[in-house]
Amino acid sequence: TFLSSIILFLMGFGLLFALLLTFFGKPIMAVMVKGIDFDPYMILAIWSAFFMVIFNLKQQLFRIRQQSIAFGALSILKSALVLILSIVLIVGFDFGSLGRLIPEIGILGVLFALSLVLLHKDMNYRIDISSLKKSLKYGLPFIPHTLTVIVMGLADKLILNNYHNLATVGVFQIAVQFGSIMSLIVISSNMAYNPFFLKIVTENKEKAKPVIAKLTKYAVLFYSFTAILISSFARELILVFTNADYIEGVQVIAIF
Repeated sequence: TFLSSIILFLMGFGLLFALLLTFFGKPIMAVMVKGIDFDPYMILAIWSAFFMVIFNLKQQLFRIRQQSIAFGALSILKSALVLILSIVLIVGFDFGSLGRLIPEIGILGVLFALSLVLLHKDMNYRIDISSLKKSLKYGLPFIPHTLTVIVMGLADKLILNNYHNLATVGVFQIAVQFGSIMSLIVISSNMAYNPFFLKIVTENKEKAKPVIAKLTKYAVLFYSFTAILISSFARELILVFTNADYIEGVQVIAIF
């Protein structure tokens, strides 16, 4: 009942919010985001965010239940498919900004449907008000932090768009896609590792110390090597997967 209450509330509230923004959000977005058409760009972004909510919920359940393989596989699959399809649509078919949004909403739509199927066994399709109140009491204080993270994630693109143009944003976004390979590896590894970490620390703290130290050493070495590798061959990556029009994106990825 507890989990069912959360899922139904998130779906209901998320759907209502997405519909309100779709039909009445244009004036608000016109003030916040200048030079970008509400339809289709903002509408695609709104519904991508709605699909993401349920997918993220299922991912968190994978983590809690220590199903690290399922969690990692879906995280890597999502990011890899969005990255590949974005490059193909932007560079190969000249879709521009839509080349980033279309793969995002397409992949998230499929993962949203898959998540609903997987969540079916956890639901009794009832809402317990008491459980919902407890969840909201715990979760509402995180809203300011979450909004801050979202704003920080959008700030660079909004600034570029206001002071330059969408073409510059496109070059920057392609570079970010390549740079995000490192972020994908680190975040996926950490999220899959956390349940394992908590388990071994809880079972035997002293025996866990050498295991954690060893894993941390190898993780740092692997992350460092991968980051240097991506940075060193940033120019080649961009030229192989895109074309010379996006070569300025090297400035975003390379560290030397």
